[in-house]
Amino acid sequence: MIPLDCYHCGEPATGTPPITLELEGALRHFCCVGCKAVCETIRAEGLTGFYQFRTEPAVTPKALSDSERNRILEVDHPLVQKSFVSPVTAGQEATLLVSGITCAACIWLLENHMARQPGVVSFSVNHSTQRARLIWNPEHSKLSQLLIAVHELGYRARPYQPMRPRKP
Repeated sequence: MIPLDCYHCGEPATGTPPITLELEGALRHFCCVGCKAVCETIRAEGLTGFYQFRTEPAVTPKALSDSERNRILEVDHPLVQKSFVSPVTAGQEATLLVSGITCAACIWLLENHMARQPGVVSFSVNHSTQRARLIWNPEHSKLSQLLIAVHELGYRARPYQPMRPRKP
C-alpha cells in the first residue's frame, strides 16, 4: 500500500480507519480530525484558494489544553488589555504575534478567516515580523474568542508587547 500524505499539512495520513473527505471529485486523506476540520472550515468559508497558493505544508491544529484556554481567556481582563490594546474609532486595536506562519498563503487564510469573525473590522499580518494588527468591536466579540479563531486554523496568537526600557 502506498503511504498517503495529509491533504492539509503533508504529514503521513496513516489513521485506521482512514480520515477522508471528498473534495472536487477526489477523495482527500488527512492525518487527524483537526486537519480535516480546518479543511472543512476553509471550504465552508470559500477559502479553498489557500491550497492552491501555499508554498509550505499547513500547520496541524492542536486542541487547546485547559491551561492554554485559561491563558487565552485572561486577555479579556481590562488590566491585561491595558498593556497592548488601544481604543480606536472603530473599536479596539491590538498588535499580536502569530506563530506557525510559513508562507503567504497562511497570511491570506488568516486574514480572510478573521474577516469573517463577528466584530472584526480588520486583521492584517506582516509576514516578516509575524505581527498582526487586529481592530475589532468588543460589543460583538471578546478578544479571547478571536484568538481562539486563530488557533482553530492551527496558528497561535498572543499579545505583542515590545520590551519596555527599564526605569533608572
